[in-house]
Amino acid sequence: MMLDTLGRPYRGIAFRFDKDKDWYLTADGCAANPVCSHAGNEMGIKVKLQISTREHPVLPVMSAQQIDQDYFKLLPFRPTGIPCLRLEEVIAEKIRAASQRSKIRDLHDLSELSTRPLNYNLIRSLTVYKLWSSGGQGLDFEGFRQRIQNVGNYDIGDLRNLLRKDQNPDLATMIRRVIEGFQFLNNLTDLEKTLAADQIQRCQEEAKKLIARITPTALPLGAETS
Repeated sequence: MMLDTLGRPYRGIAFRFDKDKDWYLTADGCAANPVCSHAGNEMGIKVKLQISTREHPVLPVMSAQQIDQDYFKLLPFRPTGIPCLRLEEVIAEKIRAASQRSKIRDLHDLSELSTRPLNYNLIRSLTVYKLWSSGGQGLDFEGFRQRIQNVGNYDIGDLRNLLRKDQNPDLATMIRRVIEGFQFLNNLTDLEKTLAADQIQRCQEEAKKLIARITPTALPLGAETS
């Protein structure tokens, strides 16, 4: 389906790729690396598209309007909303990633998010469930804190490549903001403690109860509360 879609131009934008080498399947999804071109750039640039089938979102996917741009008024169509994960689910995914690996982009993202008003209970429950569903070590704030504080895990150069040239990342500040801003991960309920301690996914019924509790509490996109 992805290759068929890329085979057709859309509003003057075309994709070309070698079907023998520019796409591939993985254990949990598929990807393609087509060249994207249009009348203003016929040579085009190579882009990377990835589709994950690893797991379904816990919360309903929301439609988020694109940030308004000056050129929108010149377009012959109205930019549509983009299906997105809820912010709480994005944050829970990011916490899960930071709990299982040490990437400076995770540290940076969590540092930026720590300054926003957040739905602490929903994020914590989602994180507990996602780590439980992955198997192995559950949510453990002390382990999370120790991983975050290990400065030897981070390469500032990798982050500078992703930021504006006038941005100078401060590693110590990012670490402090994440540890202080995500203290709420340590306030587990009894049900969350049960799942956090279950490393072999025996507690199936408890997991269902947690999902049943958090799904009705979902707020509209952008309505986060502490």
